[in-house]
Amino acid sequence: MDSGKQPNMILYGIETNQMTELKSLTESYKLPILQQVPVVTMKIDGWKGKSKAQWLADSTMTAERWAVNREARVTYRDTISEDETLVEGSLKPYRNPSDSIFVSLGTTFAEALDVKVGDEIVFNVQGTRMVTYVSSLPGDRIQKFIYQVFIVFPNGILEQAPQFQVLVIKHQIMRRWPIIVALL
Repeated sequence: MDSGKQPNMILYGIETNQMTELKSLTESYKLPILQQVPVVTMKIDGWKGKSKAQWLADSTMTAERWAVNREARVTYRDTISEDETLVEGSLKPYRNPSDSIFVSLGTTFAEALDVKVGDEIVFNVQGTRMVTYVSSLPGDRIQKFIYQVFIVFPNGILEQAPQFQVLVIKHQIMRRWPIIVALL
């Protein structure tokens, strides 16, 4: 039996300037918003002191190519969600431009990239290179119908980057199958 908190609809690809109106529309139909996630796309330029090209040329590389070559969909927040637990490390806030940037990686992604807490990862965010360090590893969440992101930046860094939004809601009529709606 559904307790009323299990989401069954994802609205994906929402432009930032569409969010206020879409949230109002959703709330006017009394549909609870269970999750709102900003998403920034980026690539990995390197990790552990080597560039991606150096790693790919290295026959001893143990990282999996899917993790190395994928376009990462990243979010930002300063807290863990209620359905997450940290397996290792802690979230570290970003307070000013002189701070290092600490990110949280899902354990499956961290294992595939062969990184651990303390390792450096360089991301290419729409042409801007960002040096980050792994500060925590939350356990992967696969038990719920949610929008899961494997890389989490702290607040204060990506808010102005090109992004889209995701809303996860509970539609009262839909009981059986989840719906994913992409707004293009």
